[in-house]
Amino acid sequence: MVAVCNLVPGGKSGSTLRLALGERFRSWCPALVFGCGAFLAVAGSCLPDTSKASGICDDPLQSTDAVRLLCSGIEKQDGGDIDGAMSDFERALELQPDLTEAHLMLGIGYYEKKDYTRALEEYDNYLAVIPDNFHAWSNRAAAFLGIGDLAAARADIDRALALNA
Repeated sequence: MVAVCNLVPGGKSGSTLRLALGERFRSWCPALVFGCGAFLAVAGSCLPDTSKASGICDDPLQSTDAVRLLCSGIEKQDGGDIDGAMSDFERALELQPDLTEAHLMLGIGYYEKKDYTRALEEYDNYLAVIPDNFHAWSNRAAAFLGIGDLAAARADIDRALALNA
């Protein structure tokens, strides 16, 4: 397993892992049993970043073809090329199936494309290996909201809150 990034808010590549929270999150709040403040506390700035992933991109000891593809995908996603980024993440996984962060990044790509079911599959792949990333649980909760499964979203947010306590 290569741990590329545990997402933290406020880094330099926040747009890469941006979920559609921000203003759109406000429209989801009435449907949530708990308050927006609790979720926003989990999500921090709601702009998880790839600062640690960027660090691996700069580390020659971590430089493999798969990691270079992951880094290329991050750059493409930062530039708005979601399809190109997802292609790079998929190729990275072909070369290195244990590059779990490529699953996380694919999940975010699918989320941005509103393919919430596939986003959930990728988040599940990531969380099976790295279950203590509260941002990944928050991302998964947002995907559950996208498909209208409020109970599952609530469970994931509760898990994220417990990890962030």
